[in-house]
Amino acid sequence: MPEHENIDEAKPWLVIPYFAGDLGRQGIERAPLPPPALGWLCEGIRVNGGPLRVYNPGEPTTVTVDVRNYGGGAAETLATVTVWWTDPTAGFSSAKWFGEEMALVASKGGSATATVTGVIPVTAPAHVCLLASVEAAFDDNLPATIAPGVDRHWAQLNIDAVKAPGGAFRTPFAIGNPGYTRIRTHVSARLLSPERSVAAAKTLGVAPFHPKTVELKLSARRGEARLEHLDGAVAVDLAPGRSATLELAGHLSPPPEPGTAALIEIVQYAPHDPDTVVGSLAVAVTGG
Repeated sequence: MPEHENIDEAKPWLVIPYFAGDLGRQGIERAPLPPPALGWLCEGIRVNGGPLRVYNPGEPTTVTVDVRNYGGGAAETLATVTVWWTDPTAGFSSAKWFGEEMALVASKGGSATATVTGVIPVTAPAHVCLLASVEAAFDDNLPATIAPGVDRHWAQLNIDAVKAPGGAFRTPFAIGNPGYTRIRTHVSARLLSPERSVAAAKTLGVAPFHPKTVELKLSARRGEARLEHLDGAVAVDLAPGRSATLELAGHLSPPPEPGTAALIEIVQYAPHDPDTVVGSLAVAVTGG
């Protein structure tokens, strides 16, 4: 079992791993993801065997979620794995229930895979986000804030896609406030670095595309939110439990080639710390 000085060997230590050997840390202080891991791409979540959109709306879909137990306590822990889905979003203020399954996970480094079957309705958009959680008796309770990639009780597979045959594209996405107080959050969009996009594209099974120039702009849909434009980001005020729809518009030059994708990362930051990521999603901008 990997060693960690803070592990309580009398209790379970459950994580949904983002990468091999992913320990995290207990409770709300579980460590943020180290590079090159990506908060929107948990390798422990698979849809019908792969990370990309391979489901048929309105038909049963299988989502598998890997779970690790680096704690002690009983020889096996009965863990509950729950999966939700939502429209493309950087911050989860609400989500729709997909399914739930139990899994027995051995202590001291044991692993298990929960298979959750549910139906994403035909009214869903072409691409949806998946959010997964794991919990068990005597493990730390799920924190009040949904924090995939920060607290490893949570994980997400959160990738949208848009075509840009001429280089221009436009796509909506949501941000959210899952807390109980009004917040002012920052949102940014950036082209993924060549190193990170190569790693992500390999996992996604697509060829990475690196444009020479990229123009990105975040705006609010009419009546949704009032933005304050900052250097490299926008600031948005959100009431408790509310969400807002923003829009990302951009232009890539040269445009993506057929069969390739440029990866744009949208990030929502914590209201108390503009450097702390609380949610993210990726937009795969593809050729015609």
